[in-house]
Amino acid sequence: MASIFASPRIAVISAPTGEKHCRRGQSWRRGVHALVAWSVGTWICQHLRGPTGSSFVMAPFASTVLSSSQLQSGTSRLPRQATKGFGAAKPKRKRPAISLEQLRTDHGEKAEAVQEVLTGKPASCPEDMVRARFSAVRAKDVVFMARSEKDEGRPKVDDREHGWAVVFGLEDDADPGISQALRTCKGFELVSVDGNEVEFKIDCGDNGVLHERSVMVEHKKFGHIYSGDSIFSNWL
Repeated sequence: MASIFASPRIAVISAPTGEKHCRRGQSWRRGVHALVAWSVGTWICQHLRGPTGSSFVMAPFASTVLSSSQLQSGTSRLPRQATKGFGAAKPKRKRPAISLEQLRTDHGEKAEAVQEVLTGKPASCPEDMVRARFSAVRAKDVVFMARSEKDEGRPKVDDREHGWAVVFGLEDDADPGISQALRTCKGFELVSVDGNEVEFKIDCGDNGVLHERSVMVEHKKFGHIYSGDSIFSNWL
């Protein structure tokens, strides 16, 4: 641990004129002034604490030891909190809970398989992932939707999450167009499965029915994900 009582650098007086080379002395004085200011601030904080031991004026100062180099250069600032980009950390989006009862209502005997996909296990077939994505849309789960698809226009997961959050009306006031009909989805119907192609219908109540044939691709972690392409996608 560095000592706060570092040896001072004394100003040198040159002969015969008595001119002072005081750069080092000035640096030392700045360090001393910083130390005095820090000590006074600490004393004030300690003497303004309430009866419970916590300050009613400000948060307690963190105990900080100044190095000799800081004293000599006069740079005795408190360390800055380390955060990404020196800014406030962006809060993570939370995933909503989806009950097994709801999954059974939407998917029948496939409910347990869909639940496994939603909780992180790889989808054993394209159909299971499409069903899981429907349940994620119904629950407005932007995280699952963003992670279970490809989008060449938005390669970053965070950008895809934001896009889905706009569609679901969770972030911003931008108009997502016809996609906002998905906010009222209430029923899923599987039409057919042919290899990696899954045809289905999503009932969105008064906002219509989405009839789509999606192309899925294999994925190392999630088993199958949406490729970003569809054979067709129509609103009825």
